[in-house]
Amino acid sequence: MSEPRRDQILQVLSQDPDNSVRQAVASNPSTPVNILERLVHETNEDVRRCIALNRSTSVQVLDVLALDSAVAVRWAVARNPSTSVSLLTELAHNLDVRWAVASNPATPVDVLASLAREPDAYVLHWNVAVNSAAPTDILIMLSKDTKVPASVANNLSAPLDLLTQLALHPDVRVRRGVSGNPSTPTAVLTKLAHDQDETVRSSVARNPLTPGQVLSELMYDLDDQVRWHIAGNPSTPSLVLSQIANGSEDFSLRNIAGNPATPVQILIELAADRDETLRSGVAENSSTPVQYLKELAQDSATSVRASVARNPSTPLDDVEFVSRDTESLVRAGAAGNKGLLCDDLRSSSRVDDRTIQAINDQSEQMHAHESTRMLIRTENSDSRRMIMLELPGQE
Repeated sequence: MSEPRRDQILQVLSQDPDNSVRQAVASNPSTPVNILERLVHETNEDVRRCIALNRSTSVQVLDVLALDSAVAVRWAVARNPSTSVSLLTELAHNLDVRWAVASNPATPVDVLASLAREPDAYVLHWNVAVNSAAPTDILIMLSKDTKVPASVANNLSAPLDLLTQLALHPDVRVRRGVSGNPSTPTAVLTKLAHDQDETVRSSVARNPLTPGQVLSELMYDLDDQVRWHIAGNPSTPSLVLSQIANGSEDFSLRNIAGNPATPVQILIELAADRDETLRSGVAENSSTPVQYLKELAQDSATSVRASVARNPSTPLDDVEFVSRDTESLVRAGAAGNKGLLCDDLRSSSRVDDRTIQAINDQSEQMHAHESTRMLIRTENSDSRRMIMLELPGQE
């Protein structure tokens, strides 16, 4: 990929009159440092917040943003793993943002241990519980807390024996966390696939590490959501995906269209479907052949063009083309395209890439689900807004 061309695209988009486009540039980890440093002076708070969350933002810029007048921006600094250890340690004592420090995997272990042991601090305990850097002894301690075992069950770093124990927990929220956790042992996932609660089985169905055989069996589950998640799981066998695509359940086709494991021939057929949502799914699918991405980049539907713009597999020429679209939604998609980062990701194993991406997406979904629950327990209005800002589509 030509970095000068990439940088030029992002440079132009960073000056877009639409706030959402500039926010996408500020969030993109491939945005050059000089552009991020210029955007720091934006009057739009959300643009500065996106810079503060961007892992590519320099330590020096994060130090400046830690003094921002907006609490949401300072919260983002506290959440960013690129923030210096010394600053995180300092922010751990700040009542406005310390719960964000508690969930940051870059936070020192001794700070996490201190936050986890604070009395009557549910929000802090919850955030430490989902932190992948939390030490085992802390996770075991928090798993015995009546309010946060479900958060421990979601933790990707939770010990296997602890996940195995939590899989037997009477609280369905805890079992649901274990069933959706990519770190859960295969044997445990196999058992949870037969759980009496359909939400637990649904979590097994969307877990990217669930064995193909288990997913094949769950295809016949009576619950619609279970089958819907199977259609979107990149680990679902191609034969099963073909059977779903050729079946009568139209509600699952959107997931089929977006699943990178879906056979190419099915993607080609869906790319010409009259349903805009199906074409949009194909347009965002990293497995869609380039020639069809090029065609969809000129689709009459804004949502389809925006999906092409977001697709990391879209060639640079086409990203540049959609970056000039008249619709801000499409330009924002191009501005946030993660494929601009490097070509190495495209040449690596597709199966490995999609599984890793699915794990990352699953982690974000689990965090989003529990963050929404936590929202009703926070009293400070600024904190409430910050939780919402963290979740895509929740603002």
